[in-house]
Amino acid sequence: MNRQTMHPAEQICTVMKRIYARQLTTLSGGNLSILDEEGIMWVSPSGIDKSSLTPKDVVQVLPDGSYIGHHKPTSEYLIHREIYKVRRDIKAILHAHPPAVTSMSTLHQTVDTSLYPLAHRMNGDTQIAVYGLPGSMQLARRVAAVFESGSDTAILENHGVFLSSEKDIFEAFARFDELEANAVTEMNDYVFGQPQGMNEELQRSCRAYFQRPLSKVDRNTVMTSEEKKLRRELSDTAVRAYENKLFTAVSGVVSARIDEHSFLISPGERDNAYLEPDDFVKVTDGKYEGESYPDGFARFVSLVYDRNPKIRGMIFSTAPYTMMFAATEEPYRVNFIPECYGVLFSCREYSAEEFLEDGERLAAEARIDAPFALIRNIGAVFTAVSLHAAYDMLEVCENTAKSIHMARQTGKEIQWMTEEQLREMDGK
Repeated sequence: MNRQTMHPAEQICTVMKRIYARQLTTLSGGNLSILDEEGIMWVSPSGIDKSSLTPKDVVQVLPDGSYIGHHKPTSEYLIHREIYKVRRDIKAILHAHPPAVTSMSTLHQTVDTSLYPLAHRMNGDTQIAVYGLPGSMQLARRVAAVFESGSDTAILENHGVFLSSEKDIFEAFARFDELEANAVTEMNDYVFGQPQGMNEELQRSCRAYFQRPLSKVDRNTVMTSEEKKLRRELSDTAVRAYENKLFTAVSGVVSARIDEHSFLISPGERDNAYLEPDDFVKVTDGKYEGESYPDGFARFVSLVYDRNPKIRGMIFSTAPYTMMFAATEEPYRVNFIPECYGVLFSCREYSAEEFLEDGERLAAEARIDAPFALIRNIGAVFTAVSLHAAYDMLEVCENTAKSIHMARQTGKEIQWMTEEQLREMDGK
């Protein structure tokens, strides 16, 4: 997808349909806008089915406040206009009522973006906008004041959220998608106790780790049939994980080994919904080739493949229910049901500091018979004989985490599988 050549109206329709498909807005809820190079604000219309929006439905709001289109602009276009007035750097704005963030809006609470590195990198510090009547100039000015202070995210009391982007509406969506996943994790955490975020020093260490560059080699090796097959599998898996809410637009990493020297991995800058086979980055002997830079996990992935020749597929995820256990002191217990125990076997748990400072040890301990590791405030890692097997582990892990969460919500005691039952499983 070439975003640069997409018309603003087409961009708005594409992103609005993604928001609706992710169940992050209702049929008539939410609105988007793009400010073009001529100062015209393209904005979604009022009261139109968001799942079937077409470019002809999108409205142009001119600099003088008049509008052109078949429909009226969203009733909240005043908020968009006021934000653009106070922030000349902003190019796109998104507003919606995603369930978890909206829940926080009723608590008059911001989202804790310190729970894992990508959450903070994408959304920084969110701020609260004081309640105002929807569609009123009072609310427009209160929301704009949050953006004028330098924030790019305003959580509206008892309402929803406004986010902006200095780049385009797709980046605004990526930030929005990540913010909601972050909020789901935080809300889930309270079932197990107080969420445990990273302090500023640990956040700096994480940023430094994931931004450390790999060396680039100026070559493009011959692409074998096996590599082409793996690229297609990686693409299909990343898109599938996104569609099943195991990845967000920008979080989640897939990787597959080509041979003893080379592997493929997700690119650093990506939208998982649109990843194509040729987007994945080839790394050989610690150096990458091509124009795209590999994801920040490439260094750790390289260590794992170097030390474990049987591992041929890896996935990293911050799926929101699994992340409950990475952002609290609650252990992930695999003896919940036979399927979980039979697929994951165990859960190796590490601190973020261990991952950052002793990655070689963690990589050496990765095995296909102990495929699941949970790294506090970082995420879950799955290592397997194939990418397909690693993805199965991810689905089992997240679905089990959801079930554990539901069971805990009852306030009753969970009946975990007994040692005798586990021995029976081991003997199968």
